[in-house]
Amino acid sequence: MEHIQQSSQSTTEAKWKGKATAQVKESNAEQIWPCIEDFFGLDKWFPGISTCIPLEGISGQPGCVRFCAGFKTPVDGHDKKTVNWTKQKLLSIDPTRLTICYSIIDGNVGFHSYVSTWNVLPKDDGCEIEWIYEVEPVQGWKLELLDSFIHNGLQVMAQRMQDALKTLEQALRVEVERLNKQSGGACLRFCLFKFETPRNALSLLSLFLSSLRSSIWPSMAASDAHNGASVRHAFGSVLAFFILLLIGVLAFSIRLFSVIKYESVIHEFDPYFNYRVTQFLTKNGIYDFWNWFDDRTWYPLGRVIGGTVYPGLTLTAGTLWWILNSVNIPLSVETVCVFTAPIFSAFASWATYLLTKEVKGVGAGLTAAALLAMVPSYISRSVAGSYDNEAVAIFALIFTFYLYIKTLNTGSLFYATLNSIAYFYMVCSWGGYTFIINLIPMHVLLCIVTGRYSSRLYIAYAPLVVLGTLLASLVPVVGFNAVMTSEHFASFLVFIIIHVVALVYYIKGILTPKMFKVAVALVVSVGLAVCCAMVAVLIAVVASSPTKGWSGRSLSLLDPTYASKYIPIIASVSEHQPPTWPSYFMDINVLAFLVPAGIIACFSPLSDASSFVILYIVTSVYFSGVMVRLMLVLAPAACILSGIALSQAFDVFTGSIKFQLPSLSGHSHVDAGEASSESVVTNDSVKTDKSEDTSKERTSKKSKKKEKELVEKPLSKSQIKKRLLVLPLETSIIAIILLVLLGAFYVVHSVWAAAEAYSAPSIVLTSYSPEGGLHVFDDFREAYAWLSHNTEVDDKVASWWDYGYQTTAMANRTVIVDNNTWNNTHIATVGTAMSSPEKAAWEIFHSLDVKYVLVVFGGLVGYPSDDINKFLWMVRIGGGVFPHIKEPDYLRDGQYRIDSMATPTMLNCLMYKLSYYRFVETDGKAFDRVRRTEIGKKHFKLTHFEEVFTTHHWMVRIYKLKPPKNRIRGKTKKSKSKASSKTASKRKGLKRNPF
Repeated sequence: MEHIQQSSQSTTEAKWKGKATAQVKESNAEQIWPCIEDFFGLDKWFPGISTCIPLEGISGQPGCVRFCAGFKTPVDGHDKKTVNWTKQKLLSIDPTRLTICYSIIDGNVGFHSYVSTWNVLPKDDGCEIEWIYEVEPVQGWKLELLDSFIHNGLQVMAQRMQDALKTLEQALRVEVERLNKQSGGACLRFCLFKFETPRNALSLLSLFLSSLRSSIWPSMAASDAHNGASVRHAFGSVLAFFILLLIGVLAFSIRLFSVIKYESVIHEFDPYFNYRVTQFLTKNGIYDFWNWFDDRTWYPLGRVIGGTVYPGLTLTAGTLWWILNSVNIPLSVETVCVFTAPIFSAFASWATYLLTKEVKGVGAGLTAAALLAMVPSYISRSVAGSYDNEAVAIFALIFTFYLYIKTLNTGSLFYATLNSIAYFYMVCSWGGYTFIINLIPMHVLLCIVTGRYSSRLYIAYAPLVVLGTLLASLVPVVGFNAVMTSEHFASFLVFIIIHVVALVYYIKGILTPKMFKVAVALVVSVGLAVCCAMVAVLIAVVASSPTKGWSGRSLSLLDPTYASKYIPIIASVSEHQPPTWPSYFMDINVLAFLVPAGIIACFSPLSDASSFVILYIVTSVYFSGVMVRLMLVLAPAACILSGIALSQAFDVFTGSIKFQLPSLSGHSHVDAGEASSESVVTNDSVKTDKSEDTSKERTSKKSKKKEKELVEKPLSKSQIKKRLLVLPLETSIIAIILLVLLGAFYVVHSVWAAAEAYSAPSIVLTSYSPEGGLHVFDDFREAYAWLSHNTEVDDKVASWWDYGYQTTAMANRTVIVDNNTWNNTHIATVGTAMSSPEKAAWEIFHSLDVKYVLVVFGGLVGYPSDDINKFLWMVRIGGGVFPHIKEPDYLRDGQYRIDSMATPTMLNCLMYKLSYYRFVETDGKAFDRVRRTEIGKKHFKLTHFEEVFTTHHWMVRIYKLKPPKNRIRGKTKKSKSKASSKTASKRKGLKRNPF
């Protein structure tokens, strides 16, 4: 065989290039082409390849991916135990010109940027197969070795194809003699039945043409095979599209229980602030929004809204409202805000499909998307009315990961740019963007350490750090924090490392080995110097900060005990508490048991994409174990891995059933022919390298002899089952039934969680009586409506920070603190007032110009999230700033009590009095249904506060500060002196107000 090498042997070239050819006699190009075109059948022809399986797509369709393993390379040692493998993607195919082009996108043989083109060229005495390739210099190889490896492999391929065609032609002649009296349609069905793929059927029909000297039958077979593949591909694409559409409808509709059961209303606390901001945006425009100073919050400090919020959610909903009104769909701002989360949950499901498809194919993607549409953890934050940042942030998180994996698989700078833009949207939407900018650098570092660096990895990461950081710094709430805080430093450090590695690979390709060692020493030295300089700069930047540049929430994730020790305001939030084991079953249900199977599936084979998913699930499991809120981050990873596990399991079980069904249908008249055809191909694919080194004549004689014996003595069914490792039919059917039941249980649980557990808005509560009657508690809106209609516009309302957003949005009154919690001292002041005696508390509130105090009390109806249960956090937060407030003063022998054993400090504090004032009048016993005890102090009067409103179920109580007593003029000096003496005597018995 002629060997033509078009590239120079000099190692100074950036890429290696070469070409090899092989002659195939007695077979024309049209007969050889189906063998080349069968992209998933390389193991039948190339020597040493024991496995060639499809990973994605349909054979012969551009974009399909195959996994090849088991071959030996010239640089492999005798003691090598690992199996060589590559992941190859079909780039283009032209059946008219008989050319095919593919690339190696992953593998462990060191091939980077490998692109190969095969051409089948007609010749007078047969045809010629041409193999053209180019690749970056391969570590440990020489160009001569690669040329020899490809040249020898191509010669064996050509010989095997020629021998297989001759053997098939002989078998076909026998069948033709038996079927020559039957119709052409019967022959065609026979040919399609004989072979596993339409491409092999085309090869058989080409031989049928040569034996019958007919011009009609081959064209019919080729047309039917091509049309069948096209129809199946089109049908599969359309079916996948409609399944995704149904998944989107499911994700949207399952989140509407809150609207159906209650009404279209905003939920929780934070969503009311977001709703208020969106109202301002749609009314005043984007420029006024950026410059908005809100004087109704954090009185008397105020708050700059545009510079302290993540604007992604607000801008998204505002844009949707503007688009809908532009096309004459007059929806209110509240309606758009209510349905934003369900809409983006559908988008998140579709993004999950795209991400999982890049990792393990279409089937796994569809399964993962369906799981995410119903996972309770995500439903809890995306029901209709849950207008919070996570409503759009989870979609942005998944879509950013998808674009990163897409760039990693393709090396496309276009997708890298889109990835940076998606990251920018994530930064605009949620503070959890720091998870992305730390997880991706961790994966890049993992790839570098494990020897999986490639140009695709560089393209996927470098633009994200540069462009993504620049875009993130444009968000006012982030600003220079994108380059000044420790949460971002890991990305910069890995950015330096990947450039050092890229420089080493580049130098290695252009220098001789001797010069390369010198250059590596220089590059490593310079790289270490730059790294040390950067580390010194980072240390200097963060040394002045007591938290070393980390935010309080980040430190709480790294050290779960940090918040409880130093920042009680973070620890006081219920969603920042660690989850319990039952909460995992509640929020992800059966996915917790499928995740380990998905991790195992990602290791076979392990690719850059699958390693990222594994890293994602490991980190999200840890963070979800620290904060129950981060179960939301775990949910997409659990759905992806569970989708992979279920898809792989269904493939195995349905494949086993499909293999064994023909044996039950009684097609015994073709068993011998089928076995003989399979045995010939099998024999060709398992030839050893020893037979390849012998002479051509001896090889052809032995192969013909073995083929003749195998045709006469076909493989038995048991041998074929053993070779394919097929599971028993009964086992496969039972396993599929169990998987279906598991999925049904997941669906039932998810629907129950969406309808009952997570649909109730916190502002409207319900309960059921023993007789089954429904009771609705609308006390919150009742209280806010009273404030709105019975107080002055400029009146200030004091409450615990949980109710600040709702008071501002629904009552339109100025509050002292709210849910932003940006000023710990201000919150501690309110906590100190609630923990102080009545007169001291009055002085604190009066100094803040407070006119009304709002407390939430659940003792009458059994509402557990009231202020009495939160009171110890008020004590801890207040005591953290004002030392005279001590938690032990409110505990009896370390126990928090409100009964007769409660401490005097507890019984006389303002929170106790405002909660239990006149409580004894409800049942005569003053029995607290939440604490399940009678209160300790039942009969008392208020001296500095007066009750102005209590809701129907006593859940919200509003008190007004009594005005200070004015001096009385016009009295005699005697009366003045008596009054002053009385006042002085009273002051002697009171402590000075510490505030």
